[in-house]
Amino acid sequence: MVYEVKSPILGFENVQNVELENIDETFVRLRAMDNTFEMTLINPYVLLKEYNFTIPTALQILLELEEGRDKVEVYCPLVLQNPVQDSEVGFSSPFVFNPVKGYVAQVSLDIREYPELGITKPIKAFLPQELLESLGK
Repeated sequence: MVYEVKSPILGFENVQNVELENIDETFVRLRAMDNTFEMTLINPYVLLKEYNFTIPTALQILLELEEGRDKVEVYCPLVLQNPVQDSEVGFSSPFVFNPVKGYVAQVSLDIREYPELGITKPIKAFLPQELLESLGK
């Protein structure tokens, strides 16, 4: 699905439209329609039992979110490494999607308000040991 960028994406401020493509239930690919970038995002709820933050009011307005009416999708950027278990998840800079309206914005969370999230964390800190072992083969 193609989304209109309602607030600049960090490092890609001129991108106006992106495409979100499902890879599986955990990962998605975000690609700029002008081909300036492509990145892998991860569903943070697969890794964390609780991942809560407040979407700033300005972004709620830009995304035209109506409380209780619009289903919001949230994904975090993933800095892929080799091996994959060393990849870093950017919990402090999630992307918020309004699939009903076709809008997206990236949120920059203040680390002072969400110290438990950190800047990034390795994906291996959240994966079960048996999965880590299978990835290492």
